[in-house]
Amino acid sequence: MNIDIKLIETLYLDYENLRELKVIFENSSITIDSIPFDVDDSSLVKLKMISNINGEIEFKDANNNILSLSGSELKNTYIPLIESNLGTRFNTINKRYNLFKNSLSAEEIITYYEGASAFFEDLYDTSFTQNDFDNLNAL
Repeated sequence: MNIDIKLIETLYLDYENLRELKVIFENSSITIDSIPFDVDDSSLVKLKMISNINGEIEFKDANNNILSLSGSELKNTYIPLIESNLGTRFNTINKRYNLFKNSLSAEEIITYYEGASAFFEDLYDTSFTQNDFDNLNAL
């Protein structure tokens, strides 16, 4: 029996788990040309370092699939696209984060599910599902 989590959700958004949601969505992988890239700080630094290597580079994508790209492909194509997408993502997330901070300051009640749903829908322009919520909680 599937019960919609929105109906039984009891965890309310506070400043701490709002920050957690912000970080989760900021660090979720970015897909470019069907390649999911990890975008946490450490992964980006490593990606930039290996992009300086001449020749083919084997690395694991966000799904742990081994890929082979040239350093110049990474440096000239993928890294600029990742950074551009991250800039857009950070702007979107920051706007939502500030709206929620204002709501919390006004003592509005927001569930964790509603918070996660809003971040997700702002970023991906698609409906947030139970499966998405379960995947988020698995992180």
